[in-house]
Amino acid sequence: MTLATVQERVGLSYAAAARALPRLRGERIADLLQDEPDLNPEEATKRLGYPTAVHRTALARAVTELGGRQVLRARQGAEESESSWTTQGAPAPEPDRSGPGRGSVSRAAGGEPAAGGAMAGGAGGQGAAGGSSCTVGDR
Repeated sequence: MTLATVQERVGLSYAAAARALPRLRGERIADLLQDEPDLNPEEATKRLGYPTAVHRTALARAVTELGGRQVLRARQGAEESESSWTTQGAPAPEPDRSGPGRGSVSRAAGGEPAAGGAMAGGAGGQGAAGGSSCTVGDR
């Protein structure tokens, strides 16, 4: 399939077709490689009839597509594992989300809220002149 064909059949602009076509080629290569694991990626591009000039881009997109599929399979496996906990009558363990940047502001700052409800060193409350300070989002 060529860029002109995609433009005509789908009605995309040249720029949109130029972005979509390599992704579609990569998906087709990934499909073929999954269906036939013994197939070489170069052979897959040839079997699909892709011009030599687009092999490198199509193969790069195929690698991205296969990597994404692997992540999805791993995520689905984790969800199935979590659901097996609940089907056996036990609550699923809670993930630890207290990593960097996930704790409370006062705990991260190592202090207590300052007068006026603002965190020490943070925004909000009253400024040095006694008026309200401007925080992100205030206009």
